[in-house]
Amino acid sequence: MNYFGLTANLIDACMLIWGKTGKFLNARGNRFCFLIDISCLMYWFYMDLNRGLYSQGCSCIVSIIICIYGFINWGKIKNEKK
Repeated sequence: MNYFGLTANLIDACMLIWGKTGKFLNARGNRFCFLIDISCLMYWFYMDLNRGLYSQGCSCIVSIIICIYGFINWGKIKNEKK
């Protein structure tokens, strides 16, 4: 299946902006950034597999695991500070 049309490029651009929003929230110390990153990484994982970029897809899985760890860890740190 070919995903290189205009619609796919627009969706990719939206996911790029959504991902940069996650990075901005990360810089601000907002825990919601991990949920944004996970949603973006799941999208890119799906697209990488469909485009035949299997090593990039595996990299997305590792990044998703790191984001889940970060989300859980930041929650524990914030609860300890209270």
